[in-house]
Amino acid sequence: MAARPQIDSLLLRTCRNERTMRAPMGLELLDEYDLFVGMRLRELREERGVMVEDLANYTLTSRQQYYRYETGKNRIPIARVILAAELLNVPLTAFNPPPEINDKLRKKAGASGKDRS
Repeated sequence: MAARPQIDSLLLRTCRNERTMRAPMGLELLDEYDLFVGMRLRELREERGVMVEDLANYTLTSRQQYYRYETGKNRIPIARVILAAELLNVPLTAFNPPPEINDKLRKKAGASGKDRS
């Protein structure tokens, strides 16, 4: 398996825009998770030799939209992740975030809940 680039450096290179820089309540962490899922989709697709067009068709989306999912520019709905996992023959756990992203999301969710009480 090829080494994955660090999520943080990829996030900085691909998501330097106002929405990410000023996102309220930890949305930048969701962007980080979207990048992870997109990178994972691409990695699994390439490992299995599946073409973008085939995955786009199977997930009922256009090739252009699927490319946006792989690059983390658009959020991929869970239904499409399920379909992609089915075609790629991988369990949904293949898209679980690494511990560092998961911990950040949990901490942020806990902090947001305390602020609202």
